[in-house]
Amino acid sequence: MDSSVDELFTLLKQQSKKEVEQVPEEQSDELRLDDPVDRDAQEKFEEIDKNLRSLPKLRNEFDSLAHKKDKAQPTKLRSEDDQYKDWFLLPKPDKAARDRAQRDLLLLKHRSALDPKRHYKKDRWQVPERFALGTVIEGSSSASTRKHSGSTMLDTLLSDQDTQHYFKRKYSQIQQQRSNRRRTVRKRR
Repeated sequence: MDSSVDELFTLLKQQSKKEVEQVPEEQSDELRLDDPVDRDAQEKFEEIDKNLRSLPKLRNEFDSLAHKKDKAQPTKLRSEDDQYKDWFLLPKPDKAARDRAQRDLLLLKHRSALDPKRHYKKDRWQVPERFALGTVIEGSSSASTRKHSGSTMLDTLLSDQDTQHYFKRKYSQIQQQRSNRRRTVRKRR
C-alpha cells in the first residue's frame, strides 16, 4: 500500500511540474535569482532568517495559556507563623497599643449615640490580632489644625465644637430629668 501511495505522489509531482512549465515566465509566481547581487541578498536573508530562528522564542499570555501544565499540588496545612508571612509582616502590637485600639473601636461601636441624626450599619468590632497604626499626613492646604486634632479619636471628637454643643445640651437635659425625678420622689414622701 505504501508503494502505491508513493507512486501516486510521484505522478502528482510530475503533473504539477508540467503545469508549471506550461505557464509563461512572466505570469509565474516563482522568484528566480540568477543575478549575483540578488544571490548575495538571498544569502543574507537566509542567514538572518537562520539567526532569528535560533533565538529563544518570546512567549506571551496566549502561549502560557496554551501550554499550561496542571500542577495540582495538595494544599498542606501551614503553621501559624507561615500563615502570617503573607500579611506583609504586620507586627503584633504590645498591650498598651492594643488597649488604645480597643478604646477607639469601642468609641466607633457607640458612635450612633454621639450623633443621633446619623445611622450606621451594625458591625462586629473586635481588635485584630495583628495590626498597624498610621498617621495621616495632610497637605499644606488642609483646613484642620493641630489645635483641633488630638492624639486619640476621643480627643479629636471632644475638640469639635458641634460635638461639644451637643454633649452640653444632652447633659443639661439629663440633669433636668434627674432633678425632676428627685422632686417627685420628695413630694411623695
